[in-house]
Amino acid sequence: MDCGLPSMPDNASISGNMFNIGMRVKFTCSEGTNTINGVWMSVQDFDVEGVYKLSDGSPVEFTDWQKGQPDNYADNDDCVNGWIGIQLQWNDIDCGARFWFICEYELNL
Repeated sequence: MDCGLPSMPDNASISGNMFNIGMRVKFTCSEGTNTINGVWMSVQDFDVEGVYKLSDGSPVEFTDWQKGQPDNYADNDDCVNGWIGIQLQWNDIDCGARFWFICEYELNL
């Protein structure tokens, strides 16, 4: 699987959220992607520009936007990533960009 693709789950009821604050997460990425410096968040504004939702349609209750973001650059930024070098601060970005993604998983202890 390529790093950061898909940027959002195709079916949220099956795939779940890619990133939820407070969940146990792990980084997942294919080989040869060591220059990628961000991760996808499960946040998007497909329906209404500037109204961000999680992939399951629930409202976003926490944000950590980088200064000057969101900016909807070129009227084409509908997905959200976090930059690794600046403590995962958020940035709205084109959904076709390539980033690592975070997968939620359950621990069976």
